[in-house]
Order: sequence, then structure tokens, then C-alpha cells
Amino acid sequence: MLTKYLKHYWKSIVVAVVILVLSFIKTPSLGELPTIKFGDKYVHLCMYLFFSMVLFFDAHSRNPKRTLFAVSVVLPVVLGGLVEILQGTLFKPRSAEWLDWTSDILGSLTGYAIMYCILRKKINLKP
Repeated sequence: MLTKYLKHYWKSIVVAVVILVLSFIKTPSLGELPTIKFGDKYVHLCMYLFFSMVLFFDAHSRNPKRTLFAVSVVLPVVLGGLVEILQGTLFKPRSAEWLDWTSDILGSLTGYAIMYCILRKKINLKP
């Protein structure tokens, strides 16, 4: 049973592991480099947008008759929330921020919407 999921969702698992590693490692000091206001929020948005798109693709490849909103949106949103909780409790000096989780949610929804539109044009998907 586990090998079946690994076979179909290996790309999603790799992306999730990369997100987890990036979320929990100690970030290096950037020194004198200029910063972008809310730059880390854009990073969160992009990571979860990509994760949602890969999940959608993997889920759709496994079952092309369904869009699987729960897999491609709810799973990344839950993962993002858990990451924020763990950052706030276990991975100091990382901190938990509501705006980070909001960026994760927006990225997941946007990734789902992009993939839904792409695949709907490609084939006749039913909502």
C-alpha cells in the first residue's frame, strides 16, 4: 500500500521534504544585503503554490476524473499550519507567524486554481 503512494506521489513527497528542510534549518545571516519588505511571505506563497500544483498534478495523474481539492489545498494548508506551530515551539530562533500561514494558504489556493484552469482547458474536468 505504501509503495503505491510512493510511486504516484513521489514528486509531492520530495517537494514537501524540501519545504520542511527549508522551514526548519537555521537561516544564515544576510549581512548588508538589501531586504524586500515581506520577502519571506513571497517565499512562503511560492513554496506552497508549487507544492499545491505538484500535488494536484500527482493526484490528477492517479485519478483523472476528479480534481481532489482536499489533497491539493487542504494538505498544504495543514502542513503550513503544523510548520508554523513547530517553528514557534521547537525550532528556535524560528518563529510562528500568522502572516506566514496566510501566505501558505494563498499559495495553496492559487496553485490549485492555476492547475484547475490549465487542466480544464486541456481536458473536460467536472467541478
